[in-house]
Amino acid sequence: MAETAATSRKRWTAQGILAAAREVLEADGLDAFTMRAVAQRLGTGVASLYRHVRSRQELLDLLVDEALAGVVLPDRALPWRERLTRLAHAVRDVLLSQRDLPRVAMTSSTVSPHSRRIAEEVLDALVAAGCDPELASLALDRLSLYVTADAFETSLQRAQMSDREAARHWRAVAEAYAQLDPAAFPQLVAHADVIPRAAAEERFAAGLAMLLDGIAARIGAAR
Repeated sequence: MAETAATSRKRWTAQGILAAAREVLEADGLDAFTMRAVAQRLGTGVASLYRHVRSRQELLDLLVDEALAGVVLPDRALPWRERLTRLAHAVRDVLLSQRDLPRVAMTSSTVSPHSRRIAEEVLDALVAAGCDPELASLALDRLSLYVTADAFETSLQRAQMSDREAARHWRAVAEAYAQLDPAAFPQLVAHADVIPRAAAEERFAAGLAMLLDGIAARIGAAR
């Protein structure tokens, strides 16, 4: 059956192209993500797709920005630490909601509309906390890297093993540490039983708290 003009226009909207790209990324992963695969999903040739999107990287960047649009900003009346904690968890959750999206975000250098919205919120919270411009800008950079990198590592682990397999892996690591020579590795042996206890989300929360503790300490020292 011939495609109607209305169906064709709907397919070639920005949302239609992003939907096709999202489906390809979810089905095939980043390594197999190509403009040709997206064009095939749209039922057309790759040359037609290039009239709407300049490159594979641009399309991937658009996917990240589309996902970040789903981040709900916390209430600005909250204390600065709670604001940043909620925001960090929200960004991480969004990145982990789609296959390989954290990996895309790690390799993207584009400052997109919704990443700017989130960065503005982070800086506003840091300024409210008492950060000077230099500390605020450094904290924004390190917090952004931490959230994205943690999501990237978590996504890789989820792709490689189930939660049960991950638990077995960490138990094996702990057992290996416990069997080390305590004279050579006293701390590893002493901490062996603690290593497998925290799940990925607990480790993320603990690391984030450490970063925020450091920011608070720097603010206090400056005062």
